[in-house]
Amino acid sequence: MTPSHQTSVSVTHVEATPRQPVLKKAKTELTPVETIGTATSVDVVESKTSKTAGTESKSRSDYKNSDLPITVDHRWTNAFMDTVILWAGGQPNIWSIPDETLATALQKIFAVVYPNVEHEVTTSSAVFGVVWQRLLEWRSGFGSTALVMVIHFFWEIVKDNAELESSNGMIHEIAEYLISPPHFPFMHEDCDDPNPARNFRSDFILKLVGTAHLSKITGAVDIPSLGTAELKKGYGMECVIALAAAALERAFTLVRDGVIDVRDAVKEMAEKKGKITLPKTLNKATGNMSKGTSMFSMGNWGGETQSYTISVTKKGPENTADIVTSAYALLDRGPTNASSSDSTDTADPRALLWYFFSTGPYGAH
Repeated sequence: MTPSHQTSVSVTHVEATPRQPVLKKAKTELTPVETIGTATSVDVVESKTSKTAGTESKSRSDYKNSDLPITVDHRWTNAFMDTVILWAGGQPNIWSIPDETLATALQKIFAVVYPNVEHEVTTSSAVFGVVWQRLLEWRSGFGSTALVMVIHFFWEIVKDNAELESSNGMIHEIAEYLISPPHFPFMHEDCDDPNPARNFRSDFILKLVGTAHLSKITGAVDIPSLGTAELKKGYGMECVIALAAAALERAFTLVRDGVIDVRDAVKEMAEKKGKITLPKTLNKATGNMSKGTSMFSMGNWGGETQSYTISVTKKGPENTADIVTSAYALLDRGPTNASSSDSTDTADPRALLWYFFSTGPYGAH
């Protein structure tokens, strides 16, 4: 497994008006920690059971590294898994990659990383099962890292404010502003003055893309048939950027709605080495209290991710690559040198962020 990261945020200046918060440039700084609580964002996905001829059925989630046909060393953790994550970030539906598509890609990667090991990767193999688990952790890492990032952002604003009620009001007001449609200011280079030509370029987005994805692909090897060289430069990472945007919107929403109390969360992270436990909320569908509705999962945030993907894709591959280059620059680890629906007839403003750029005052006339 790759190491997790904790994100701390320092704020140079914050100014809030009674109706609408106005934020000055926020600078994010990354500090690695041993762990962050995956309980905040574990994907709620059914663990499929696989069967192989002459063997007992085994759940994908039951496979361990010891079941793999090779020794788990730097080749597996760096070269193999980094390449898998790089490839997965370029898939059209980042939340749900078809089994056969994944198995085919894994076979190609395995053949390059382990040229002297003959092994067939199938959907019932240990390689597939272990990778399946790692991909769940990779996606959930966007949610947990975004939540830590947002908590620290607000903590820097209110930590010296002794008035609990007024500071909570400020937090909720700012969170509401940052995720307000149609522009969703949290994703813009300047949150105070959202410019559609510069959306998906906030420090929030760039740091999250860098921490949750780019830091996980540094050891990726070149597989020409999978287009990894272009992917590593950022071409095809629309869904990665979209997943980061959805994870951040979810984090700001949890704070705005009071599901996460910033002061309590900071205290819990200090006591539990960065772990955060989501409180239970009412599941309107079942009438029961559960954490399911707050999880960063496909069921909760798949639609928003798809809508953000539309916006990123519509602005073109060069724009995507430029965003990733900026994220590499913040990560200081740069390389050496679409959505399934293209329809704009949608009520989701996340899918129209590209449209504001092309038709608004910043677009071409």
